Amino acid sequence: GTKIFTASGAGKAGTPTTIVNSSNILVGMNWPGAGSSQTNNIVVHDFILEGDHYAPGTYDIAEGGEGQANIFVGISNGLEIYNITASKSRGDYIDFSGWGNSNAHVYNFTGINCGRNAISFLNTTDILVEDSSWGICAYYWLDFEADNSLGGTRTTDRIIIRNNTFERWDSSSSQYGGGWIALSNASSVGSTNDIRIEGNRITGSHHATMQTYINQNSSTRFKNISFINNSAGQTLPRTGSGNQRNFVFQAKNIDGFVVTGNAQPGAGTATGGYWFDP
Repeated sequence: GTKIFTASGAGKAGTPTTIVNSSNILVGMNWPGAGSSQTNNIVVHDFILEGDHYAPGTYDIAEGGEGQANIFVGISNGLEIYNITASKSRGDYIDFSGWGNSNAHVYNFTGINCGRNAISFLNTTDILVEDSSWGICAYYWLDFEADNSLGGTRTTDRIIIRNNTFERWDSSSSQYGGGWIALSNASSVGSTNDIRIEGNRITGSHHATMQTYINQNSSTRFKNISFINNSAGQTLPRTGSGNQRNFVFQAKNIDGFVVTGNAQPGAGTATGGYWFDP
C-alpha cells in the first residue's frame, strides 16, 4: 500500500535542515557519515513524500537545506521510480547526485511543489523520464550539471525527457534565474551528448515558457541535443519583475542541435519574442 514519508527537519525560516540526510528517501548512500555505495536494480514506488519547507515552492538559498530532496540518489544502476507524489522539498523532487547514476527510469511521478529543481542530473547516463507531472519548481525544472568543478569528470549523456507536463517556476526565484532547462552551463564541463526533450507541455500562464540555457560558459562542444514537439503556455516576451527574457534558447557550441515541431507562443513574431537569443 501507499506509504507516507515526512522529512524530520525544522521546517521554518531561520532553522535550516541538515542537508542531504533530511531527504525523504536516500538511494545508494552510506549514513551516518559521508560517502555512497552503488545499488543495483532498486525499485521505489507508491509513496507520498513530504519535505519540511516552511514556504513550499520558493527558493531561499540563504536558509540552507537545498540539498534536501524528496528522493536523493547517490550511486545507482537500474533504478526505477514510479507512482510517487512529492511535495515541500527544500531542494529537488529527485536529485541524481554527482557520484554516478545510470539506467534509471522515472514515470508516473506527481510533483506538487519543490524548493529548487524538479530533477538534477549531476553525473548521469541512460536516464528516461516520462509520463509525469511536475508542478511548481522554484528554480529550474530540469538541471543538467556535468560540472567538473564539483569533483572528478562529470557526464550527462543519453537522457530522454518525454511526454511530461510542467506547471511553472515560482516568481520568487527570479532574482536567481530560473527557467525550464539549464543544460551544463559551468566553465568546465564533461560530456553532454544525446539529450532528447520531446512531447512535453508547459501548462502555466506565467513563468511558463520554454526558456532554456545550454553551454553558456565552456568551449566543450555538446553533441545531439534535440527539442521536438514541446509546447508552452506563456506568450513571449514574459512580463513581470525579475529575470526577464524574451527568447526560448540561449545556446552555444553544439554539434547536432535539433529544434523542430515546438510551440512557443510569441516566438518568431512581431511581439518581440525570439527562438534564439539575438
